Amino acid sequence: MLDDETCYQIISTNDRRFDGLFFVGVSSTGVYCRASCPAKLPKRENCTFFATAAEAEAAGYRPCLKCRPELAPGTPAAPELTDIAERVAFQIRNGTSSSFASLARESGVSERHLRRVFEDRFGVSPMQYRTTCRLLLGKSLLTETKLSIPHVARACGYSSTRRFEEAFQASYRMAPAHFRKNASGTGRGTAADSFSLTLGYRPPYSYDLLMGFLSLRGIGGVESVGEDGIYRRVVRLGDAVGWISVEHLPEKCALKLTVSTSLVDVLPEVVAKVRWLFDTDCDPMAIEAALGDFYKQVTPENHIPGVRVPCSFDGFEMAVRAILGQQITVKAATTLAGRVAAAFGEPYPQDSAHAAPPFPELVTVFPAPEAFCADDAPQRLGELGVI
Repeated sequence: MLDDETCYQIISTNDRRFDGLFFVGVSSTGVYCRASCPAKLPKRENCTFFATAAEAEAAGYRPCLKCRPELAPGTPAAPELTDIAERVAFQIRNGTSSSFASLARESGVSERHLRRVFEDRFGVSPMQYRTTCRLLLGKSLLTETKLSIPHVARACGYSSTRRFEEAFQASYRMAPAHFRKNASGTGRGTAADSFSLTLGYRPPYSYDLLMGFLSLRGIGGVESVGEDGIYRRVVRLGDAVGWISVEHLPEKCALKLTVSTSLVDVLPEVVAKVRWLFDTDCDPMAIEAALGDFYKQVTPENHIPGVRVPCSFDGFEMAVRAILGQQITVKAATTLAGRVAAAFGEPYPQDSAHAAPPFPELVTVFPAPEAFCADDAPQRLGELGVI
């Protein structure tokens, strides 16, 4: 918990480690910023501090165009999402398309109760929280990509361009076209069938260590880590199939995520899964504090700041890997996973809606659960050496 005076000291030093942990609204400009905003330090009496971007926007502030609060990493997930409000907020940040009524029903409470506990915890309603998450993604896409405004609206979960533009105008008092006109283009994709955006993290970040872990476990045909340190993989989310690549931008304390346009309709989920895979929302200061006693027992050269816990892009894929990895080496399990993917998966689609990935090693879509339910699945798995 940070008090206002501590927050002011933090913004006076532009400390990136606190990006996303709080936001500051500046009454003299009407904007809100993240902790590392490079703009001139505002006077203390003009600053109001908020726990979330949604709370700052509900108070009437619009996002700063210089520090771009939408690039701040998310809030670290609670160790156990037993709190209803935290759990629903986690689902919203991860791009769930479930209605508010469905979220309440899944939580086992009434809509009224969920709204009350959510507002007590975050200072805004669940709908305001979702709107902020969607519009911040939209602002990032408008600023960084060449996607059309209708495409941006779809990517943000809006069923119509008009509703997106109205929500954007109401929250930011600017039309989406304003950001399109002033787009810097620094995150634009290099391929005609892709686009790029940046995902911030809190430094330090041991990217090379994480890439070393992922490169040893890449499923052949599905994912890879190149010598250039770029992670690439084929993605399937529902009916959407495409590819992504992730590279490090250390000078910006960010990752550059490039996404094929075939995934635009599921972009919030893609972003959430990439953040989960690369553990960008973790608080490294909390990790250092928790490992303090351990680090006292190791030599300085064995102390690696910025350690992250690599997760998984797909839960089912991770479950298959866990089963295949029982009682064999990492290398053997990875080889076996590649065989299973090739035998039960599908070739990457080659049609007008799915341009081939610009990486020749990506040729396979990891199998869906249904692929293992066929009558001959046990026999085929046995032939691969699984059973």
